[in-house]
Amino acid sequence: MEKMTKNQKIIRKDLLAYVLESGGIVHTRPPQGDENGFAFIAMPCVNNARHAKFYDVAFAWCADNDNFDRKIGEFIAVNRYMQGETTKLPGYIIDNMLEMDLVDTI
Repeated sequence: MEKMTKNQKIIRKDLLAYVLESGGIVHTRPPQGDENGFAFIAMPCVNNARHAKFYDVAFAWCADNDNFDRKIGEFIAVNRYMQGETTKLPGYIIDNMLEMDLVDTI
């Protein structure tokens, strides 16, 4: 994805607000060394349960030949979450990622 349209920017902003209001987490990490950048959305399986035992997580990875763009990654990840393209991860994995400071928090 090269650039987001005006409509996609509005959708991204609205959906990210929904995720955050629902107790979800939005994270991005720019490329580091030989690792690609990524974004993910983590929503507690129980609504508004901070430090939940399990999260539904949707990922977006930056391709090797693409320039990293945080907003595009967030847009792709939140779209995947809304379409149900998620995996369940234990909360301690999300907590460990936050503690290791591997990601930028919005």
